[in-house]
Amino acid sequence: MTRSLFQYPTGMVGVALLLLRLSVAGALVAATTLVAMPWAVPPILLIAVAVILGILTRAGAVCGVIVAMLIGAEVGGALGVSAWLHGLASLALSMTGAGGYSIDARLFGRTVLTLE
Repeated sequence: MTRSLFQYPTGMVGVALLLLRLSVAGALVAATTLVAMPWAVPPILLIAVAVILGILTRAGAVCGVIVAMLIGAEVGGALGVSAWLHGLASLALSMTGAGGYSIDARLFGRTVLTLE
């Protein structure tokens, strides 16, 4: 029996994951305006580009969670809550993965298990 695991779904779910990646990357780019340390801006932008393209998406999303939590704690107030909510979206992306429309899907492909 052969079973295919849809680790990188396409169709509507793949499009939804693409939109989630764009949302997380947009939040990271917006977070660069709130960062008090100018040396942190290039790594945050690099993470955002990696998330948009779907390169090592889970690792980039975890970094996005960390950035969102740090910025939320630094800024505080309504902006801090907004940053934490974007951190939750990044956490969801780190748990689900990039989806079928990503470089990760092209590199690692679909997994096929043969059950005997």
